[in-house]
Amino acid sequence: MTVERIKIENEKAIKLLNFIAYLNPDKIPSEIIFDYLSQEKINNEDVNEIPCLLVNYSMLARGEDQSYNIHRLVQEVTRDKHSDPEKSGLLDAVIRIIDQQMPYISNNRDDSVKQTNLYLHLSALEKI
Repeated sequence: MTVERIKIENEKAIKLLNFIAYLNPDKIPSEIIFDYLSQEKINNEDVNEIPCLLVNYSMLARGEDQSYNIHRLVQEVTRDKHSDPEKSGLLDAVIRIIDQQMPYISNNRDDSVKQTNLYLHLSALEKI
């Protein structure tokens, strides 16, 4: 029921929900979300509006440090609706976005924290 309401308000929000279903459910960096939406050729107004819409419908929660969280049950239900080709495309998108976000070898502490967080999202793919 909630997904149908979201589709009515902004169908592009469902694309984001489908993508997030394959990430680690905790501490999803806003940069990953914005990069995905940008690569999906979603206009700037929607890029800012879509995560807020999912938060308003309790499909996402705001975390700390400009991050988001998604309930594990929401992820499972969302994943179960995907065909194998859809799943493959979404997994490819997750890997591509994380690869683009990953800082290369650096002694910078902030880069190290970012790498650790991104590795958590890659390791979530092993469980799928």
